[in-house]
Amino acid sequence: ALYGKNLPMPPEGYVEELFDDYANRFESHLVEQLNYQVPILIESVLRNRFSANQPAGMIWDLGCGTGLLGPRISDVCESLLGVDLSAQMLLRAEQKKCYTNLVQSDLVSFLLHDARSFASPDAVVIADTLVYLGDLQPFFSALQPLLNPQSTVIFTIEHMEEPNNEGYQLMPTGRYTH
Repeated sequence: ALYGKNLPMPPEGYVEELFDDYANRFESHLVEQLNYQVPILIESVLRNRFSANQPAGMIWDLGCGTGLLGPRISDVCESLLGVDLSAQMLLRAEQKKCYTNLVQSDLVSFLLHDARSFASPDAVVIADTLVYLGDLQPFFSALQPLLNPQSTVIFTIEHMEEPNNEGYQLMPTGRYTH
């Protein structure tokens, strides 16, 4: 990014190492210092679609991290699957005891190779994760065949101010805008 290269994805191992190192302070940094609102917003959308009385069968939390979203939405689904690249983040998510299953995997690899062993999701949430992927085509191409006709997909991205031909831009922060 500092040399102006717009790579379609970060170097292998970069995101995993970044978040394994960040895991201990992740939640306090987001919630206390950055006033992170994404879990509240996603919870609101899901509660408009599902409820404890009419829950989703399965929700996939892709890029679940420490499970910050899990406790907010586990009561609106029968099963909650969390997938993340970072083992250290998943250890913290496991402590919340709200995920039915946790899987350590790259998201595209999970979707291509492991996802079919889980029920088709009624909802997929991808909170502040796609900012670590440049080209989103492989991700959405792998996700689409796994959805059912009623699936809801909720995701966040950072908005690209000046669009380019690729549709994404690697920023000096190491995150992508789309």
